[in-house]
This record gives sequence, structure tokens and C-alpha cells, in this order.
Amino acid sequence: MKETEYDFPSTVRHVYDIDVFEILDQLRTKLSSNIEALPSHLRDLKFIDDDEEFFVSFMKKEGIDLTENKKYRNYIIPSSNNLYHHYLGWKILSMDAYKIEPLLSYQSVLFLGNDYAPKDNFLGLLEYSTYTFVKGRNYFNEFMRLEKMVDWLERNRVFLLNKAYNNDDPIEADEMNSRDESKVRTVLMNPDFASILVEKLKQYFPEVQHTNLYNLIIKDQFKSKLSFSGNRNQLTELFKRFHYNGKITVRTYDVLATWISANFEVLGENNTIEQLNQDTILAILKNSEKEAPKGKRILEDMAEYIVPKQRRQAKENLTK
Repeated sequence: MKETEYDFPSTVRHVYDIDVFEILDQLRTKLSSNIEALPSHLRDLKFIDDDEEFFVSFMKKEGIDLTENKKYRNYIIPSSNNLYHHYLGWKILSMDAYKIEPLLSYQSVLFLGNDYAPKDNFLGLLEYSTYTFVKGRNYFNEFMRLEKMVDWLERNRVFLLNKAYNNDDPIEADEMNSRDESKVRTVLMNPDFASILVEKLKQYFPEVQHTNLYNLIIKDQFKSKLSFSGNRNQLTELFKRFHYNGKITVRTYDVLATWISANFEVLGENNTIEQLNQDTILAILKNSEKEAPKGKRILEDMAEYIVPKQRRQAKENLTK
């Protein structure tokens, strides 16, 4: 992590920067003004001092000495730092509530990504980390702060998600036959559906792989195989069900089988890794008798199970 250079005692910051010491000072001032409204165990405000000392200690372990920064009350935390969402939360709780949405717009443009969310998933960081942080520390019941966050999320979700999913080069499903194959995703789906799928699938993969899961589904980027906690029939049947419900578009079952076997593996007994055989996956896709049975199918709330006879009668977007 590169340390920002400061010209002490001068302090230069933008009103929407996440300046840790400034934020903690503003938080202390705000809470002091209505101390009786705080839970009794927080009224000495010691938790703010503890927070600051933890941050200084944390950064020291990262090789950054904040002695002078602490003295002059200025350190803008990079969004690549794993404590970034923590101080974004304190900023939201301590600032003018009417400026929360401009703050989020500013920070979304600058977001570098960290262990909690990749670069293109500021929305996820805000919704699942920072929102929870703010809600749990909304000591004065200022619900407008939560409303401002959700309003911004909903208004920007489609734009930012489409940007991440399409890599600034949106491709419609009906273009797949006319575009250069190297520029077209193997498995195409609606960006909103893709976003929900990532969240739903997280329960079946180790937490350390959640970023790679996001990268595969949203950004079409392969880092390493994802370890599915289940069996190959469940995983394959899921994508087959997505297909015949029109949730995904892919050229052929052979292509889908290649994609599944190339990007996933399964965790067997005692957490042993089992590789997926492309021919086995293809057999499951083509033979309904090899699908995961009732009671074993996953994520049926995302795409309903249709009996084979009715599938044949329905319009499909896959060439068999």
C-alpha cells in the first residue's frame, strides 16, 4: 500500500474524502452534543479513542507510521484498505445527512477494491458491509441516513452493475450469432439476475472464493476453479434449469458443459477436491434421468423445475 504524502501542518482534503482522524473528531463532537441519548456504556466515548488506537496500530503493522498524521489529524484512508468500509460508515453517521448521496457517488468512482469487495463492486461493499455497520451504530435513530444509502443504491444499481457486467461493451442476447466469439460471453444473462445469482451462490462456496465467484459471473473473468459444496448433478442441473427457463443464453449444451467443467470443481467427502469431467457434465445436461432429483435441487426460487416433456414443448434459446 502506497502511503499518501502529507505536507504538515497543512491539511488538504476533499469534503468527501474518508479522512479517518477528521471523521473520528466529527463523530466525537456529534455524540458529545447529545450524550444522554447514547446507551449508558458508550457515554464516556472511550470507544472512539479505542477505535483510533486500533487503527494506528493496524496501520503500523502495515508498515505505515501515523504518528504525525495523528498529531495533525489528517489521514485519508485508501479504499484498498480493509478498514475502509468501517470509516465510510462512521463518515455516513457523522456528516450532514443530505450530503450522503454525493459522498457515495464520489467514493464509487474512486473505489479501488479490497478483500471485502472487488473494484467493480462498490455496491456490494455498501449494501452488505457498510449498511450493516451504519445500522448497528445508528445511536440516535437517524433513519434518514439509512434511507439515503438505500436510495442511492437503488438508483445506481442498474448503471453500475451493467458497467461491471458488460465491461463498457454491452452485448444483447440476440447479438450472439453475429458477434466475434472472442468478444461474447460463453454464458450470457441479465446483469440483475447475475448479481442475485452471485449472492445466492455464495452459500455453496468458501468465503475466500466469493470475489472469484463475482469475477466469473459478473465480469466473465477466470482466476481459479471454484469449489462447489455439493455434487456435480446439483450444479449442472441448476444451470440446465436456468437455461430452459430462459435465464441464461448459451450456444449449445457442449459449450455449457465445457464452461462448467472449466470453471468449477466439487468438494467431496472430507473436503477432497473432485474435478469435473466434461463428458459427465454433458451427459447430465442431455439426459434428464441424470439430473439432481426432487429434494436435492438447489435455488429453485430462482428458476422453477419443469418436467422434461413440458420443456420440449416450450421455446428454448439453446440449440441442441
